[in-house]
Amino acid sequence: MKFLRNITIGNKLTVLISIAVIALFVVGFSGYRNMNTMAQKSNDMYKSHLLPILWWGKIATNTRAIDQYTLELMLTTDPSLNKDLNDKISQNIQEDSDLYNSYKKIKLTREETNLLNEYEANIDKLRTSRQNVLDLALQNKNTEAYSMYVNIVKPQRQEVEKTIDKLVSINQTVAQNLNKQNQSDLTNASIFLMIIILASITLCITVGILITRMIVNPVKDIQNLMKQAEEGDFTVQGNYQSKDEIGFLTNSFNHMINGVREMIHNITFTSQQVAASAEELAASAEESSAANDEMSRTIQELSAGSEEQAKGTEETSRILNEIAVSVNQVAQSTKSVTTTALQASDKSSEGTKVIETSINQMNNINVNVTQLSDVIKNLGSRSKEISNITKVISDIASQTNLLALNAAIEAARAGENGKGFAVVADEVRKLAEQSSQSSQQISELIFAIQEETTVAVKSMEETAKEVSDGISLVGTAGESFKLIQNAIQDVSNQVEEVSVAMEQMSAGAEQVIEAINKVSQIAEESAAGSQTVSASAEELAASSEEVTSSSTNLANIAEELQSTISKFKI
Repeated sequence: MKFLRNITIGNKLTVLISIAVIALFVVGFSGYRNMNTMAQKSNDMYKSHLLPILWWGKIATNTRAIDQYTLELMLTTDPSLNKDLNDKISQNIQEDSDLYNSYKKIKLTREETNLLNEYEANIDKLRTSRQNVLDLALQNKNTEAYSMYVNIVKPQRQEVEKTIDKLVSINQTVAQNLNKQNQSDLTNASIFLMIIILASITLCITVGILITRMIVNPVKDIQNLMKQAEEGDFTVQGNYQSKDEIGFLTNSFNHMINGVREMIHNITFTSQQVAASAEELAASAEESSAANDEMSRTIQELSAGSEEQAKGTEETSRILNEIAVSVNQVAQSTKSVTTTALQASDKSSEGTKVIETSINQMNNINVNVTQLSDVIKNLGSRSKEISNITKVISDIASQTNLLALNAAIEAARAGENGKGFAVVADEVRKLAEQSSQSSQQISELIFAIQEETTVAVKSMEETAKEVSDGISLVGTAGESFKLIQNAIQDVSNQVEEVSVAMEQMSAGAEQVIEAINKVSQIAEESAAGSQTVSASAEELAASSEEVTSSSTNLANIAEELQSTISKFKI
């Protein structure tokens, strides 16, 4: 039982088929053996007993035929007929000899051997006596031949027939016994075959039922378990333990159920996580949508600010271009001032020479004083012009300082992109301050020159009026001219510095303009970029709405999945 349980279905069927084949072989072999035995016995009965009966019957018949031919031979005198009868007698005798020799070849019992010896003795006597009768008959001594036949041949023939009858009786008895034995063997063989057949059928049916139960019952159990699993009950477990295919199928089913149970656990856990993640994703999508809206508004404001900044930088660039033009004009004016200062210096040198000459030539003092008065008057007018120029320079420096301050404010608004512009604006502011200081110094010097010129004019007038005091006044005038020459030299130096500062301011203004142009370009690019970002923000907002919708659908699907999984028992 345990052996059958632990072998495969193929081997189970092989066992069943083997039992049937063995039973069939046993039945066939038994039938063959019994049939062969009966055939051998029947053949033995036929060859050893039935044929001898026929043989002895033929011998008996031939013996009687010989007697008949002998009697005919005694009655006829026809030579040809005698010859024919004699030939027939010889043929019968030869046939009897052949049949007798055939009988001698079979297996004989002792009784048959004794009777056969008796037969040989009697047949020899009979053949001798019969030959004597035939000889007499051939000599037409029929009376003597007949007398010998009746008295000698016939009794001998009867003895031979008795022996033959005994042999036939013995063979008949043996044949009957063999027939009875064959019938008994047939009955026994039939009973044995029936027993073997019934035992084989019983064994095959028993083993077949057992194997069928071993196959069908576990299959039904697996079928029921699969039906329960089909209905959603994954707590089932197969209990069939065997090493056959059904046992392997049960183990595979249990592994499958365990795998499905674990998979459902994982799906349940994953669906819960998916639902939670979907809710978080929906919340994040809503927050992202709100943030995108805020970012879109901010970007729109930034775009508007960038456009305003671009406009402001364009206006600043225009103003700086005007400043650059003004600075160039100031530079040209400072060059003129420098030329005038040089001329004043030359004049003061000439005045000094005149004073020296006046000391030597007092007679020409009136002429020289008059000339000097004119020169001083011209110097006064030049000083006024220089004063006006320095006022313009001061105003330009103040305006440049104010523009530099505005440029610094715009650079601060531009952030990282305005750092270079801030540096340039600071340099412009410094140059403006230096220009303002230089203009202030020039104004002070010019004011001093004007005062001194006024004093000189008054002195010249007094000199003209009071020639007598000319020597002393000329000395004073000489000192004054020295001071004037020094002042003019200082003015010339200051004007040169102002010229250099104006050139630097002009270069700085060009740098500021270039920086402003860059800022304007960056502002335009920023405005375009902010518009692009605004469009992207709108697309992102639409994507956020789609994500929100998808996350909601995902949460619904996760809930449906959890509802579906809850139908399974694990």
